[in-house]
Amino acid sequence: MPTDTVYGIHGVAPETMHELRALKGRDGRKPFLLLMPDLAAVERYLSAEVPRDLAQGWPGALTLVLAAPAGGTVAIRVPRPPWLRAVLRDVERPLFSTSANPPGVAPARSGREVAAWFGRRIDLIVDDGVVGYSPPSTLVDATVSPPRVLRHGAVAVGPVGNGR
Repeated sequence: MPTDTVYGIHGVAPETMHELRALKGRDGRKPFLLLMPDLAAVERYLSAEVPRDLAQGWPGALTLVLAAPAGGTVAIRVPRPPWLRAVLRDVERPLFSTSANPPGVAPARSGREVAAWFGRRIDLIVDDGVVGYSPPSTLVDATVSPPRVLRHGAVAVGPVGNGR
């Protein structure tokens, strides 16, 4: 289904991790990001506050690397499409998300491309037509002080801090 930038492949976390890894040909060293419906859900999941100056980029194509509840880190995004946030609220769980493409190929820009690459290995394709070119999400590591931009993308971020 389309997200903020390109078509993505999604699955309910954590049950679908192995299936998504097999589908994408991805080993365990590269994690999936989590999609959540809103800031309140993110803070409940993390049992911690998210820096307010960074959370202003949500909903949208901003991915934040935050401290995970069980240790380590987790990348989280609150997507812009209202229908996708509604699905996330209804599921009441985070969704893993990854771009819909085979390794080394540009991400899908239509449901037809997703179907051509993955076919019956995907349970459902939400086809919203062709999406225009969009840069990837901006990726910010908020586990360090000051936060560090790891990838410049669709959301412009100025100097970032730890404001709450």
